[in-house]
Amino acid sequence: MSSKPVPMHESPIRYTIHFGDCERHSVEVVALFPIEGASTIELMMPVWTPGSYLVREYSKNIESLKITDALTDSILPSSKSSKNRWLIETEGVSMVKVRYRLYCREMSVRTNWVERDFGFLTGAATFLTRIGWRDRPHEVRLELPTRWRDIATSLRVPNGEPDTVRLASNYDELVDSPILMGELDIVPFEVGGKKHYFANGLGGGHWDYVRAVEDMAKIVEREQSFWGEIPYESYWFLNIATETGGGLEHDNSCVLMSSRWVMKKRKPYVDWLALVSHEFFHTWNVRRLRPRELAEYDYFNEQFFSELWIAEGITSYYDDLFLAQTELCSREEYLERLSKSIAVVQNSAGRLVQSLTDSSTDTWIKFYRPDENSINSRISYYAKGAIVGLLLDCEILRRTDGKCSLRDVMKRLWKDHLQGGYTQADFERITNDLVGQDLQDWFHKAICEASELDYSNFLNWYGLQFKSTNDPPEAWIGCETAVVEGRLVVKRIPRGTPADLAGLNVDDELIALDDFRLAGDLQERLANYSSGTRAVLLIARRGKLHSLELCIGSKPKESWQLEVVPEPTLAQKQNLDLWLSAYLHSPSGSDQHLARTEDKPLV
Repeated sequence: MSSKPVPMHESPIRYTIHFGDCERHSVEVVALFPIEGASTIELMMPVWTPGSYLVREYSKNIESLKITDALTDSILPSSKSSKNRWLIETEGVSMVKVRYRLYCREMSVRTNWVERDFGFLTGAATFLTRIGWRDRPHEVRLELPTRWRDIATSLRVPNGEPDTVRLASNYDELVDSPILMGELDIVPFEVGGKKHYFANGLGGGHWDYVRAVEDMAKIVEREQSFWGEIPYESYWFLNIATETGGGLEHDNSCVLMSSRWVMKKRKPYVDWLALVSHEFFHTWNVRRLRPRELAEYDYFNEQFFSELWIAEGITSYYDDLFLAQTELCSREEYLERLSKSIAVVQNSAGRLVQSLTDSSTDTWIKFYRPDENSINSRISYYAKGAIVGLLLDCEILRRTDGKCSLRDVMKRLWKDHLQGGYTQADFERITNDLVGQDLQDWFHKAICEASELDYSNFLNWYGLQFKSTNDPPEAWIGCETAVVEGRLVVKRIPRGTPADLAGLNVDDELIALDDFRLAGDLQERLANYSSGTRAVLLIARRGKLHSLELCIGSKPKESWQLEVVPEPTLAQKQNLDLWLSAYLHSPSGSDQHLARTEDKPLV
């Protein structure tokens, strides 16, 4: 699915982007469309961008649009045929000019942002194209402010053109190649014989580039080794210190949003390295190795598929694991991060309501539109998918006595389904073939059912346990609160909690408990009660006072904190050591299976 060579005999679509009004978060795009004898043409703008599965209606940001004959500048008859399409009459015209003003002020990795200091453009949110011409070359000319000295993008510079001109082989490549502009710090580095570039915007002198690039190189090397082949010629990491978060993958680049202070403290920096690891792994998993329904992008409509737990969940499993395997985080840090990931899943009531397959399919209507009830109604294919990837990796190792792992499944999937994409059935079939057993029941329970996950085999294989606690029970009602304009307000109510059973609603104001006024700290007041105590809660709901009877409960003591068992067996020690030190990795790049001791594998 890599870009095809540009067919030079075909006339390209050409864009010029003017940034003269960037302080008002606006750009002007002038696009030239060859007609080649057609009496009408139709233009379109995508409604979503690959990697972010929500209809975002990018055309809403077009403020004005003027369609003329490029030679005479006379207005051409046109009509808006749908929310993101324009039909133009072109009889007797050789070239159409489309001039449109685009508002660019949504700070995310999947949208546009332009201001005085920098600009970031996402292809799907920026460029109209001609329907039926997706395979034509698309050329972009950037008319930058004089103070913007740098351009960072995977789009190449055509022969003989200045750096401000970039060329995409086709529209898919244009959509897949975000552009970062401004005063950037760009640091090149080489891994696996390929050039990589770290482009940082708004860093403000607070980044240690030597350390950052050394650590990124370790991640790149580990992931290249994992897959065994490198599908790109060069790669760009576009990092913007916007004091927000998020990442988005592309074929030959990724976008990362972070803070300028990331490298000042340990945890934020490890979090950022995990984001680098995650987005770079997508270079293989989901950008090129895709679910079958994504083999060809439909920019007009949602594309429903049930394999997001593979595309995103398995990627989320490996992102932290690679940090441990490259010693970018310690074993203790990794187990702590893994514990928190498990807790996210186990503390979500939605895990018993929505399956992973449904979570994948419903991403278009649920994942990017969370509300106060999401904790009760859904489960993240990132969070649960990562834990299922963890358990599946262990299950494959256990059933094959360490001879195969999830890596073998992913590499076979790459070999067999790089072209045309894969399905859930393909993934299961390859796993069964490598294991030599039918895992249908395992997959059905973990993927297709909204049921509890079984951690026992994972814990036994690695000699781990969930830390027990002897802390005294803590009084608890289960709702989440926040102080809003001096009022203590309910924000979320997980199902089955004392707050839920008492009839509390989101947005209720908590006024008093047993006739004594509540301040900002609900938990401090609850500490004066014991489990099973009945109390009266005075609330205000849309200004009207209500009294609710409340039975105070005990905060669940269930711990998801992983720790090594006091006396692990030799096999358990070996399994854990090899897992956290890249057990299928050797300097030569060849497979290196587990060298088992005489200990029997635990079942």
